[in-house]
Amino acid sequence: MDSVAVQTSSRRKEQGAGDTGRIVEQIRQVQEGGAWHGPSISEALEGLSAADAVLRPMGGAHSIFEIVHHLRVVEDGVRRHITGEADGDEADWVSVSDTSEAAWRQAVDRLKAGQRALRDAVAKLPAARLHENVAGKEHSYWYELMGLLHHDAYHAGQIALLKKGPDARGVLAAPGRSPEIRESDDVYGWLVGSWDLDVRHYWKDVSGQGLEGEAHFTWALEGRAVQDVWILPRRGRRDAAPDRAANMFGTTLRVWDPKLEAWRVTWINPVTGARAELIGRRNGNDIVQVGHADGIPIRWVFSEVTPDSFRWTGEALNPDGRTWQLQGEFLARRAR
Repeated sequence: MDSVAVQTSSRRKEQGAGDTGRIVEQIRQVQEGGAWHGPSISEALEGLSAADAVLRPMGGAHSIFEIVHHLRVVEDGVRRHITGEADGDEADWVSVSDTSEAAWRQAVDRLKAGQRALRDAVAKLPAARLHENVAGKEHSYWYELMGLLHHDAYHAGQIALLKKGPDARGVLAAPGRSPEIRESDDVYGWLVGSWDLDVRHYWKDVSGQGLEGEAHFTWALEGRAVQDVWILPRRGRRDAAPDRAANMFGTTLRVWDPKLEAWRVTWINPVTGARAELIGRRNGNDIVQVGHADGIPIRWVFSEVTPDSFRWTGEALNPDGRTWQLQGEFLARRAR
């Protein structure tokens, strides 16, 4: 190595030693406080309850509870890269099932403990390695740590914005099922979250046309109801709706009726004026809803249910009073 290269390498190591300390301090500020851009993650989370953390005041945006899980998993992944550990197997975005206050406090505590472990790992990273590539990656530790700073600052701002509620939407939504509803009667709670829809049939066979929709579900009315929004075509493509019949921006309200021991289901699609009233119950592994729309008997079914997918079919009774005609079929997968 010639003298110029030696001097350049030496200057880079000296700079790296200082940079490591500055990076640790910048990460601490974004995570704990004192950041130039505004509230840190810790400051944005201050004073939030579990009920606050599960609200979705901005429609389909992730809840604060989900963001806290996401931050922990991503930050832990960076720490593992620095320490040479194998990648973890947790998904970075999940739908939160346990929305209790204890679960929320545990989630925040785990996030803060992971952040401290991350900063400790960065502080121990030899300066000479800052500009080396992360094992198995095409970018350096420096690049990844700069990305982490941007990532944490982005989500700190997102939490601060979500925290500004509740507005009317926040009041309508609920953090989970009401204690008045037994777990065995919770037919629809598993749907809470967002879903992508592959439309196979809508008044006619549309399979192969690439028609896609979306659906979003939330607990509502103090947890006594599950409300959704079904959108077809999906947002961003609604100007290209193929025809009025296949244009949907409607809502379903499913309310638990303790006297009936079933769910009263009301569907309204203002785009077409469609309206339906049904009663929903579990039938084996399926959820069967029967009722009427415009005086015609209808049957809507959730089948092939898994935690991340389902098939929805809607049928109407033919004039012969015996056979059913398929009107709608959607294949749904949980959005990530």
